[in-house]
Amino acid sequence: MNINLITPIPVDNATSPTDHQDILIGDIDKIPANVCKSLIINQSLNYLTNEQLSVVISKMRHGGSIQITSLDAMEIARALYWGEINIDQYSQLTSNSKAQHSLIEIKNIFEKNGFIIELVNRDSIHFYMKVKRP
Repeated sequence: MNINLITPIPVDNATSPTDHQDILIGDIDKIPANVCKSLIINQSLNYLTNEQLSVVISKMRHGGSIQITSLDAMEIARALYWGEINIDQYSQLTSNSKAQHSLIEIKNIFEKNGFIIELVNRDSIHFYMKVKRP
């Protein structure tokens, strides 16, 4: 099963891959454990609590991969501090979110759960990460 994790609120720059089924964050509990071959979290990570992220991780089968594109909370804070974004832009970036996550935090979560970090890129206030369950 290939899943594209989506939010009930449309997210800018989030596209649905043709070979993945769109599943709302609130419906992830309905997916059995260890069945996902591929999971895409495109601009929806900040709508997940840490508990929901643990549930998402449990859905991955051995050999399955997760691709995440998300805002990086630490980079947003840095950009605000250095005046690269203003308070209005900061508010727009962080509104409607359940939690803010950083690249370092997410990397640590996956490593603690035994995932292999295959790729990490940072672009301004966003990051991309691809992990694989061995």
